[in-house]
Amino acid sequence: MTTPRSRLVDDRVVLHYHFVSRCVRRSWLCDRDRYSGKDYNHRKAWKKSRKFHLAQHFAVEVEAFAIMSNHFHIVLYYYPLASDTWSDEEVAYRWSEAFPPRPANDNPDELSFLKKAQIANLLQPPDSL
Repeated sequence: MTTPRSRLVDDRVVLHYHFVSRCVRRSWLCDRDRYSGKDYNHRKAWKKSRKFHLAQHFAVEVEAFAIMSNHFHIVLYYYPLASDTWSDEEVAYRWSEAFPPRPANDNPDELSFLKKAQIANLLQPPDSL
């Protein structure tokens, strides 16, 4: 049975956390799937770059990681007090960089416009929505 994150992670304590995530139902994360024969090696580089991309926008540092064929391990240094110094604008910017909106095409001008709109929307007071 799972445990709620609020009972596992104290949002005021600086700690190292070790996370493990496994695939289910014989799914394959990386390498060659021995059942279907499909090669999923391209996912290793994607998972590695995504980890570091997300870490730079949140109050964590990637200390160590290992990506195996059907699971991965990651050790994060969690510094929750770092976000106390962030302004609302910086939080909205970090969110927009971590989870950018998806433009209809690969136009960088459209992406820039959508990010600015997303940030403005995130900065709206909750009662005005």
